[in-house]
Amino acid sequence: MKNTRLQKYSFLILIPFLSIVIPRDLGAVTEYRSWLGTGISSGKYTEEQNSIDEEISGRSKEFVLFHRKGGYGISTGLGIQDTIVDTRFVDKNKNQHEIYYRNVSGYALLGLKIKIWFLHIGVHGLAGKGETTFSKKFISSNNEETTYETEKFQNDFIGSEGMVFLDLEDNWVLGAKQGNYNHKLDAEFGNVKAVVTNNQIVTVFIGVEW
Repeated sequence: MKNTRLQKYSFLILIPFLSIVIPRDLGAVTEYRSWLGTGISSGKYTEEQNSIDEEISGRSKEFVLFHRKGGYGISTGLGIQDTIVDTRFVDKNKNQHEIYYRNVSGYALLGLKIKIWFLHIGVHGLAGKGETTFSKKFISSNNEETTYETEKFQNDFIGSEGMVFLDLEDNWVLGAKQGNYNHKLDAEFGNVKAVVTNNQIVTVFIGVEW
């Protein structure tokens, strides 16, 4: 399993620093929110030498510890994302592939939020660090089974997301968002090289304003 470094650690340190400093510099923090979300993820599993290019999907959970808007509409926050893809498919040669992929990441975000009438709209850039678990089972067309060892590695990622939400009565928050992330895993087992991407997540969430 190869661990591809996507960004330098200095960038990961900069984003949390900005999430603390910017709201204080540009104006008093006016809004705090926290929420829980659930949704679906989508991506691809490919093996170039075996001409496999399969769409894969999974489920994702998210806990945003805090999302705050300061002066000039600048928003910052911290969150945790847990995405699981547990799927199987049959290729053109009638071989069965069982894929298990799990990514747990913490991230910091920086962006803008505006309010149009009753609707809040936000766009963010984010950066994070997490751990990916990957395993695969291969069952050939003549029912020979091969299970490859489960492996874990650390990963960095960046992404962007757009969101809309409503503030309801009694300080409840209800919304949805779509994120695009550069989660990519280069896997190697036996003489096979594979690439797993999990780069889009659509989430609905509910939380509180405090």
